[in-house]
Amino acid sequence: MFVVALGTGCASDAPKHWKQLEQCLIGEPLAADENVFVRLRGIQLAESLDATGGPQDWPARCAQHATQLHASLSDDGKAGMIKRALAEQLGCEGACAFPQASHPLPAADKLWEAVARAELSQVEAPNTQKPKPPAKSLTAGEWQPITSGKLLDQKWSAQGDLWLLVEADSRMSWCAVKGTSAKCEEIKGAPKFHADAPRGFARDSSQPILVGGVFSETSGLSRAGFALKQHAPAAVFGEPGQEAFQGFGFAQKQAATEEPSPDVPPPAPQFELARVVGGKPEAKASLELSARVRGPEVVDDWFVYVDRDADQKTVFRAKRLAQSGGLLSADSIEHPGEFPGPFHVCRSNPGAAIGSYVEPVRQLGKPASGKAQIGVVLLEGKAWHAPVMHEIPSQVGQFSDWRCGAGWGGISWLEQQNQQLTVTELVCKHSGCKAGKVTWTQPDLKNALALGYTHERAVLVYESSAGDVRTRIAKLDELPTTQSRLAFESEEFGGLGAGRPRLVEGDQTYVVLDESGLRLLLADGNGDTTPVKH
Repeated sequence: MFVVALGTGCASDAPKHWKQLEQCLIGEPLAADENVFVRLRGIQLAESLDATGGPQDWPARCAQHATQLHASLSDDGKAGMIKRALAEQLGCEGACAFPQASHPLPAADKLWEAVARAELSQVEAPNTQKPKPPAKSLTAGEWQPITSGKLLDQKWSAQGDLWLLVEADSRMSWCAVKGTSAKCEEIKGAPKFHADAPRGFARDSSQPILVGGVFSETSGLSRAGFALKQHAPAAVFGEPGQEAFQGFGFAQKQAATEEPSPDVPPPAPQFELARVVGGKPEAKASLELSARVRGPEVVDDWFVYVDRDADQKTVFRAKRLAQSGGLLSADSIEHPGEFPGPFHVCRSNPGAAIGSYVEPVRQLGKPASGKAQIGVVLLEGKAWHAPVMHEIPSQVGQFSDWRCGAGWGGISWLEQQNQQLTVTELVCKHSGCKAGKVTWTQPDLKNALALGYTHERAVLVYESSAGDVRTRIAKLDELPTTQSRLAFESEEFGGLGAGRPRLVEGDQTYVVLDESGLRLLLADGNGDTTPVKH
């Protein structure tokens, strides 16, 4: 029997070392129709998912077998093809080493084809640690957009549906999302809105009313509504972003003034409040402020705003809105306090929480620097509590939305330093604010992308070192040890790329991506994300 030696050692060395390398890299041999590049990517995703922050030694632990295989091969013939395929990807000058790349073997097909052509003999090899079974993340083909275009506005309905307003190629559509199902349709018959006027949903949550600006030669630029289910015009009342179709609305009266002058203070703002029924004001009242400092807002049955008192100090005021008869009831609340930024309003059942702060600067990968004030006012029962103040970082990686529950309001933020993450939860009650914090090392972390909540569990969205996007969903103290989940694959491997996902939170929480069509993932309290289908 004539035997061809494949390397400088004995004839059996190369088959043995190949068997060890194959077991270490992919575990069981490939099926007849299986692609090794895809198998390795799946193993890379599975191996890099780690709950405790421990070290990941795959594929590095396989390098010794690649080095032994490379040394056992000759430079010529079919053995030389294997040797060159190894050296091209792993270096192998002295020792082979896997590169820090998005894929452990970018030309894996070439290596496996060279081995197949060499027809290495089947040998028994020492048992080698096998990798984890391959995992699979969501690809673009499996996560189809529910509609094309950019997200303009969103609103939660009284029934818990999510309404989305979308624009693509100067045409608008709207979608109703419930769970993992969405129904979208193009908006036809709406008035031609002015290009520079904001568009969005009216405050009413009983039915979707589209609001935008229209121009008339007689009345100038004004706001107009359109009922999306009835495909018919709908009158609205109020300022941009505060228009009401049902309930209470307000609008600032425009006072005729001369050209502004630094020597003449602007006139005090005057507001017209109205109880709106079917888009038409049923009862009206006027209110004059000393200065429009913060707000105003309609929060439940209250008209809330920050004014100045006789000493020119800021004061929080709330006036109860009557459900019948006159518009303003006798109930009125006043609290002095500092309000360092616009109102961020969260409504709980019952109650509400107002956070007053300037939107923090978001710079990923940089530690928090500086401090900023936040003022918090809480509605419990029929009482608005006096404001409480607290300091928060003025610059962090990501802030969550303002959120609340019965008797509290708060915000969370995260700080990223390399692969270390810190999440801080601030909870403010009428007695003061307290912060909880966790810090851990996330070995698969590249960039933190978003922070939010679902069912009182934090939702962290991040881009991994492998290029895909992942989520980690848990209560604060469980975040460091909770298993991350695959959300969607990177563009390089058939996905969409990290992009700039955002979180839309309400009765349910969605991860939203709208850079190449509008796509949503439902994030549930169990840690899973499920694509929304049209």
